[in-house]
Amino acid sequence: MARRKLHRLDFRCLGRGRSRSATEAKTHENSGEAGALPPSGGGCRLVLPEHTSTRTSRQAGNGGNRGSRKSETRDRGTDERGAAVFVVVLAITLLTAIGVFALRNASLVEQAAGYDRQASQTLYLTEYAARSVAAEVGSGAGRTYIDKVATGTDTCYANKQLDANALDPNISYLPCYKLFYADIGQRVDKQFSNQKLLDQQSNAAPGSLGPQLDNSGVMKPMEGVFVVEMTDPAESTPTAGSALGGNNPANTFRDVQLTFTAFAQIRQFDPGGAWCSNESLSTSASVTSLRSHVTLRNVPR
Repeated sequence: MARRKLHRLDFRCLGRGRSRSATEAKTHENSGEAGALPPSGGGCRLVLPEHTSTRTSRQAGNGGNRGSRKSETRDRGTDERGAAVFVVVLAITLLTAIGVFALRNASLVEQAAGYDRQASQTLYLTEYAARSVAAEVGSGAGRTYIDKVATGTDTCYANKQLDANALDPNISYLPCYKLFYADIGQRVDKQFSNQKLLDQQSNAAPGSLGPQLDNSGVMKPMEGVFVVEMTDPAESTPTAGSALGGNNPANTFRDVQLTFTAFAQIRQFDPGGAWCSNESLSTSASVTSLRSHVTLRNVPR
């Protein structure tokens, strides 16, 4: 049987007042009785060496350190989980903000495109108004309209800030005459039956301004209206083809120049059809003006 190495033990026997040495303990071990205790006789007790108790204390201390390390690891894991949650919430917030900004930006771009479209349509409608009135005045009714302008029966925005007496003490009014969208529309309908200046939007057709209306009623129909002011009549320098002798009062014909100031607006449909609509409609209206000088050739005196 292999011999086990024993630590130096000290058996103290209280009854006989003596102690057995480590040598005796070793001899007892060699007797072949593994793990046998010294013979009892007067009561003995085993006294452990100092290094044994120290190692036991160290082992207990190591167990406490392991428990402390486990606690520190657990706390550190809790802190890391809290940081991960914060990063996830921050990322979600940033992505949400980016999405809201993208939606808002797309809405503004679409709104700006609508405003640009409406402004372009209004500009074309203004030019359309000036050309329509020029065609009406130049269709053989030049003398009639020049007389209406000369009498100054209307008040025009183009010259209302001028003082007639300051310009000429002999006059008390300024020449002005207006033609509205409805006036030109009547002339067109008279010349071309069932024809309109602008086709109205509907659920079946886009009309002149478009697009086609839907059945939800969210999209409101749009309309275009205009007014053209004719002011400043004056005999102009004769052009090629004018009557011989220029603007001599003895001549039967003359060339007359008029100033056209056209205003056009595109707005939501107003059943009244007046130039100045109610405030709820005018907030979304676009207005454009255009001024041109028109020369009427060979107008009878």
